[in-house]
Amino acid sequence: GSMQPAPKVPLAVRPEVRRKSYLRLRSGARFLATAANTSMVVFVYASHLRQVDWSRYGSLRMLEAGQPARLGDYVASGDLDTAFDLLRVFTFSEAMLQNLSLYMAVGTPVALVLAISEWSRIRWLQGLFRAVAKPPTAQVALRWLEVYLWSFLATLLLILLIGFFHLERPIAHYVVTGAALMCGCSSMIAYLQVPCGLSSVEVISAGGATLTLQTWCRSTERTVRPVLKCVLACHVVAVAAGTWKANGLGNDHRALLFGVVETCVVLAYQVFEAVFLVDDMVRETREAEAATSRAQRMPTVTCQTLTPVPRCMQTSQLSTFEAPETLLGS
Repeated sequence: GSMQPAPKVPLAVRPEVRRKSYLRLRSGARFLATAANTSMVVFVYASHLRQVDWSRYGSLRMLEAGQPARLGDYVASGDLDTAFDLLRVFTFSEAMLQNLSLYMAVGTPVALVLAISEWSRIRWLQGLFRAVAKPPTAQVALRWLEVYLWSFLATLLLILLIGFFHLERPIAHYVVTGAALMCGCSSMIAYLQVPCGLSSVEVISAGGATLTLQTWCRSTERTVRPVLKCVLACHVVAVAAGTWKANGLGNDHRALLFGVVETCVVLAYQVFEAVFLVDDMVRETREAEAATSRAQRMPTVTCQTLTPVPRCMQTSQLSTFEAPETLLGS
């Protein structure tokens, strides 16, 4: 047969296709992790509420005559066991105690996925700032991104430790929970300090990286920052509800309100992590565009179908072949 040219295949296509698939897989993993954790939290608290004897609502923890209703009075007298028993009513911590195995089974892989996703995302962002922003701005961004990353990783670790230091170990439980909330708030506050409104004076020319960072700045200002501020506001509401409850122990209405607000804060953390899907999409889009541009500039390889050599020609060539004298040793 005659020689037929095959389609031209860019050399860079296959690696870039794999890269795009990896980015999509990572975005999908983040989405599934936050969705799984959200479902677990809702199930745990809803199942706890279903087990409540609502016919006794309003008198689930009746105080005896003369018994104080303020948390401070119990702390002052050293009667912490009674205080902890009154505090646990309707809390997510009490609901979690009934579903510890589920909490750990879902929470452990979710924490691992989020830790890997955030490590990769922050290192990518730091690389962008190094390449695009001038040294003073880049140093500020790198420092706050590093603070955010380690605060967030500490938050994940402490959230998992809550599964071990549960309400049956009340002092350790409240210490670990408080530390987790402090680290979580610190991570969000640190992220809000990362400069977004970069002026032309703060940017050096770095080709496609500049456009990527500008896209990130716009999406962060428009979507990420408002979400983080709302999550921080949820903490303020939870503190207010907790204070109201602590000054009226034995009141089921106050206890239920705090329990619902506390669970909403836990759910807000899922939104906090899900919002960074915006960054994943920016990264995926920009890297896909860069890969396409590189592939178009790469040389191409043309695979051609060669005409088969007849057997008679093969044997003829073999029979008349003479080895060079240098190979024969003469």
